[in-house]
Amino acid sequence: MANQKEKIVYSNKMAIIQVLGALASNPLILGDDRYRFSVNDFPEDFHRYVFKAIVGIALQSDDGEIDIEKIDPIDVDRWLKNYPEWYLVYTSNDGSNWLRKAMEAYDPRKFHYYYNLLKKYSLLNAMQRDGIDTLNILNPNLVNPVDIMKMQEAFDSMSIKDILSSIEVNLLDLKEKYDSSDTKAESSAGESIFDTLASLKESPEVGAGFMSPYLTTALRGMRLGTVVVESAPQGVGKSRRQAGECARLAIPQSYDVDKGEWVESGYSMPTLLISSELTLKEVQYMWLGYLSGVPEERIVLNNMTESEEERVMHAAKLIEESPLFFVEISNYDVSDIENIIKKYVLTKGVSYVFFDYVGTTQKILSSSARSTKMSGLREDQILLMFMNRLKDLAKILNIFVYTATQISGNWKEIKEADQQMIRGAKSIADKPDGGWVLLPVREADRAIIEQYQEKGFVDEPTHVMHLYKNRGNPLVNIRIYGRFSRNTCRWQDCFVTDFQGHMQEIVPIQVSWDSPEPQQKPQAEEQPAQEPAPKKKAPKAKKVDVGEMPEIVDDELPFDFDEDGHFAPQGGGWGASSDEGYVDASTVVGPFSQEDPSIPEPVPAVEEAPAKTEDPAWGKPFGGLDF
Repeated sequence: MANQKEKIVYSNKMAIIQVLGALASNPLILGDDRYRFSVNDFPEDFHRYVFKAIVGIALQSDDGEIDIEKIDPIDVDRWLKNYPEWYLVYTSNDGSNWLRKAMEAYDPRKFHYYYNLLKKYSLLNAMQRDGIDTLNILNPNLVNPVDIMKMQEAFDSMSIKDILSSIEVNLLDLKEKYDSSDTKAESSAGESIFDTLASLKESPEVGAGFMSPYLTTALRGMRLGTVVVESAPQGVGKSRRQAGECARLAIPQSYDVDKGEWVESGYSMPTLLISSELTLKEVQYMWLGYLSGVPEERIVLNNMTESEEERVMHAAKLIEESPLFFVEISNYDVSDIENIIKKYVLTKGVSYVFFDYVGTTQKILSSSARSTKMSGLREDQILLMFMNRLKDLAKILNIFVYTATQISGNWKEIKEADQQMIRGAKSIADKPDGGWVLLPVREADRAIIEQYQEKGFVDEPTHVMHLYKNRGNPLVNIRIYGRFSRNTCRWQDCFVTDFQGHMQEIVPIQVSWDSPEPQQKPQAEEQPAQEPAPKKKAPKAKKVDVGEMPEIVDDELPFDFDEDGHFAPQGGGWGASSDEGYVDASTVVGPFSQEDPSIPEPVPAVEEAPAKTEDPAWGKPFGGLDF
């Protein structure tokens, strides 16, 4: 590891000049989705303040849109006058003259190259903050000219993805050496077989139950390390069913309308719902309807009886106290979903993940082409890669993943409801451990339902789950008929048949669970609380928190300029110096000064456009800005 007593600050003077000169010359770059900027990209206070001024000016239009075509040095000078300590640093370094020369030096043809260079040095500084050794990548302490040249040449040839990959390789090497799971590659056929049988007596290999006891029986529940896929037409209720399943897992109580009382489920599992289509408020209505048994329509219209309102208020309290987490993300790729899942598994102890929809986005298409270095990949190939990754995550992290897909538009005419109906890629069904098609009752089901009702049953099914995939279990090619309420997101089993319509006698398994202790809410130090701040509209209807203007911390450092008026940090030819005092961004207060705790996203090679990411810890970034 690098010597923590000696703070190394990496920077590249020309990259900083070109990027700040570009942002002042063309502030519209700030709203470009291809770029992501952060105050942490600029290690020195002088550059941070220039960056903050440019951003602040760009955001000051009446409608919040970035429509300023140019920011002059005099504009920056006027803006910084509102912050005396910042302004003192700016003027003592002849800031107006420096910015004027930076704008003159800006070359639009080279911007992408210098942007990537800036992000490479920013990544090294982020690695330093996280205690990751960077000296094997770029070592400012070298004195031998040959060694310096070789290391610089190697660094120049690396992309951000290469740098991050080098970290992963080191971790994999350590895992190979020390992970006990790799110490035994061979065994006899009967090894530990009686221990396995004994463990099944203590805890059968069954996961948490679905809303449908018949589906729990067929799949042996939501077993960790497995993936299931529900496919359905648009508007049938995939998202609502997931909302109900989530609430059942994470919240230990729900209201039994028939009994007129709250009943215990035995569950309080840390659960994550990732939605690409719904907002938190929309899903909250669904959760309230599921837990309270009060139709969502009456909740949103505030048309409840007094007793119903009491149930809804109790449901709201249960949701507030539950280990149930929600992430909304629209334009995503496989890496985005993977990073979200890893984050919540590692920081919140999540074991059950619901991802509302596996489909293609523009970002998936572009990132798949970059990662495979192949253009023109078919949709089915991309979706298969996506499903492969979800399956790998379920195994590696030992979690349960429940996701969904759309089915083709001619589903009413297709006789057999199976993987052939999946829109975009029927090969998606090859990877999950369980798969079914959810359809509303069709005309072909009427005769079967009439046989059921002739036996005296009054509950008429509304939907059918056609189970076509069930790895490791004998119950497959069955249909589970049930009643599903969109208003309360609740499912009630009716009966089961095979794919030929013959009634099947299936006794739902009964598994008792020890209710785990509810997960504690995150401590305050895990994520600093922030006061609510006014919101401003940004390009493409995205929002940014511009923050309040607190007192300024007096921790500035002197800066020198060379004879040409360019900023010249003290130190050697690496653009880094171990004797410079490193200023933690968390101590630099003011607008846009929050520090992004994560390592920056990989930036594609120079010839490619970097993709914007969203960090659920901070909300959506403003265009290409990351504060």
